[in-house]
Amino acid sequence: MRTKPTAGKTEVARSAIVGESGLSHQAAGVAGTILLYSMLTMTYKVIFDRHPQFLRVTVTGENNAENVSRYMQDVVRQCKEQDCYRVLIDECLDGPRLGVDDVFAVASEGAMSAMGVFQAIAYVDEQMGDMSQFAETVAINRGMPVRAFPNTAAAEEWLLSLVEGPEEQKIFQGDDASRSD
Repeated sequence: MRTKPTAGKTEVARSAIVGESGLSHQAAGVAGTILLYSMLTMTYKVIFDRHPQFLRVTVTGENNAENVSRYMQDVVRQCKEQDCYRVLIDECLDGPRLGVDDVFAVASEGAMSAMGVFQAIAYVDEQMGDMSQFAETVAINRGMPVRAFPNTAAAEEWLLSLVEGPEEQKIFQGDDASRSD
């Protein structure tokens, strides 16, 4: 394992074994973690950057169902470790987009395994197109408080606009009036 401080974050690079947990570090008073997984079928890097109101997650690497499922497990773990349940996920995975069956499976399994963990997830994948709305619908129908956005600026604006408490849940109960995109 190599650890290297970078711009207010701590970089952790290692080879992964499926099921191995991520590492969390503090650097220069700013919570930041970078997880790098390298395997034959699973290669991705996750950067966690703690903001005052949310956890920003940037994911790079190969686009496949295993990587998406795995990085979502990392996100759940980091949210619990950092006691932060509002998340902006900026997915920048390379390669062909997942098909309908994989999107359905990943969104369904992810929603079920993270049931009750998140307050809000703003999800950005600029290459996913209309499939992001499908993934959003599948996850919401399974109780995941997620919303897909075309870019990180819109996602961040939405996360910062949320109010605490019961009113927040109206956003995820099919209230199309809450959509501004």
